[in-house]
Amino acid sequence: MATFLHETFQCDVVDLISIGLGGLSEVQVVELSVAQRRTIVMFDHDLGEMYHRRVYGQFSVVLLRLDVQTIESVQRVLDSVFRNDACGIVLERSLVVLRGDKVRVTTRD
Repeated sequence: MATFLHETFQCDVVDLISIGLGGLSEVQVVELSVAQRRTIVMFDHDLGEMYHRRVYGQFSVVLLRLDVQTIESVQRVLDSVFRNDACGIVLERSLVVLRGDKVRVTTRD
């Protein structure tokens, strides 16, 4: 996913596993994303709960709620959203839920 985002959209992407940080807790991942002003992209639904209940709007997360969690399906959904919908989506301090062809955005005011 990181390579796809970097090569397709020239995003500055960090893959935590490839840099030896795959064992971070969810709280540590959020703290790192806040410190580095990065958006988290993952399947972990607990981060949606954390966004709403614990640190509302303090970080940015794109949740992938896909029935088929293959590289190809993830790339297809991200490509569709970032090419077609992303120009209207403010990622900073937002929760973006991608479910198939549906996009839901919650942004802290």
